[in-house]
Amino acid sequence: MNIAANLLKGKGAVILYDEDFPSVTLPWLNLGYEVQFFKNHLPGKITLDDIESVRTETSRILVISHVQYANGIRVNLDMLGDYCSNHNLILVIDAAQSMGVVPINIKKQGIHILTGTGYKWLCAGYGVALVAIDLKLLSNHLPLVGWKSVKDAGDLDNKNSDFFHCAQSLEMGHAPFCGILALEEAIKLISELGIVNVQNRLLYLTGYLQEQVLKAGLKLHSPTAMENQSAISSIGVERAEKVTKQLLEQNIIVSARGAGIRVSPHIYNNTDDIDRLIDALKF
Repeated sequence: MNIAANLLKGKGAVILYDEDFPSVTLPWLNLGYEVQFFKNHLPGKITLDDIESVRTETSRILVISHVQYANGIRVNLDMLGDYCSNHNLILVIDAAQSMGVVPINIKKQGIHILTGTGYKWLCAGYGVALVAIDLKLLSNHLPLVGWKSVKDAGDLDNKNSDFFHCAQSLEMGHAPFCGILALEEAIKLISELGIVNVQNRLLYLTGYLQEQVLKAGLKLHSPTAMENQSAISSIGVERAEKVTKQLLEQNIIVSARGAGIRVSPHIYNNTDDIDRLIDALKF
């Protein structure tokens, strides 16, 4: 995201969601962008009206997570792509909470920059981040360079400024090979299973989880409409940090997020795991 913010410096104002993950918003604030924060006015849903309420003539960039880290709201990328095309906005998507779970078609959905990580749903461990950039955005200047950013890097010519104008230009030094190999195997696994099958399985588990949450009389802070659902659900509890620790003692792993706990079942989970969680929360 810092690469994106440096690359687009001077393009114009940036529109951001006020409940997004800090790593999505802070790079733009750090570089002094004019920032236009919007709120969602409908529970569990982000609409174009929300975005339009803050857009001005200076707006040139829209940055948002595909899936929100805390409440699990999933935005419609086709909708955002069309909106940005119609309003001359550069679309930057953070896919940390959807990569490996939800199908994404960068060109079809009009995404100019996509960032993601291997350590979340891809289960590839730490140390690898991913970025895809529209080649048109690399034509003017590069935000970061190193010895491997140039053609004929092996010549070690310290006056060679014949830079690649593609993603390779951003590979500034030695690559984290262990992480890359783990990511390769993780992508192979998701590809063999089929990402649509993965998504359908997780939407099923999410639906089951949310149904049990409501049956138990617990508070749900996440969307229930399938078009906005993801594999993340937020359950409202008091003293979320304490509840998280109590659940960990029972080998149930969740995260404390705001006024609740974040529950994120993956393909290795099943309904029995969810039933154990719900039973543990009935105290």
